Amino acid sequence: MSLIDYIKHYVSFPGILWFALISAGVLVLVHAVMIGITVRSAKKDPHGDAPSHIFSVRREMYAELLFSATSILLFSGIYFLISFRYFDLPDGFYSVWDRYSGFFLVAALAVAILLIDLFDHFVFPVRQLSDDVRGALRIAAMVYMLIVFLYIKFIYEDDNYDSIILYMLIMLISRFIYFDVSVKELRRILRGLLQVLPTLLLVLGTTALLALFGFGTGYLLRGNGVVNSLWIGHLFIILELWIASFIENRAARTDAAEKGGHSDE
Repeated sequence: MSLIDYIKHYVSFPGILWFALISAGVLVLVHAVMIGITVRSAKKDPHGDAPSHIFSVRREMYAELLFSATSILLFSGIYFLISFRYFDLPDGFYSVWDRYSGFFLVAALAVAILLIDLFDHFVFPVRQLSDDVRGALRIAAMVYMLIVFLYIKFIYEDDNYDSIILYMLIMLISRFIYFDVSVKELRRILRGLLQVLPTLLLVLGTTALLALFGFGTGYLLRGNGVVNSLWIGHLFIILELWIASFIENRAARTDAAEKGGHSDE
């Protein structure tokens, strides 16, 4: 299939509508799980933070990790398509690509990190996460990608992502082991990773459900690369998160304006 054929497939009805409903159902399920975790945390520590605050933080953690994973999936997918000559580009470009593809991959991962920062500010503002939590979520994103790529390699028996797996391994190990790391620092990193483990499991569960229904119904295709299909599936969740956040923020502003009007009276 050509690129135009793939685009037509992903935007055609009723496929796009059904998958939008499926992804919305997955998002509702994720929120139900987060509510359950929040209620359990509130019961364990009744004098701690308000349940609404706990839920808000967990939702920000989920959105942050989901977009981190999606941005890396996006650039990994583009790397895959270019490496296997999917695009009709000049031979000169591919000769440069073959020579310096490793550097391009590192640059793509750096751009992915910049996209995550833009997402934090403009799409789904993250206001309640500390720098330590964000750092732990970055590590969790690497663990997520490693699990996804290893799954593709051994379950789908696809060796096309071996170079990306190697880069992810190197990046992950470098976050834990470097020349001046201390035992105290290593413990802090591991504690942070354990803290965001429920969020990591939620994002992995999101991907698993999207893949189950997407590939099962034929909406997500394997021909353009499993990774590309996964980030397309994630894109639905991100758009729905943004819509939910927009509606919630608008309702909050309207409520605040009404309360301000009543107080003036």
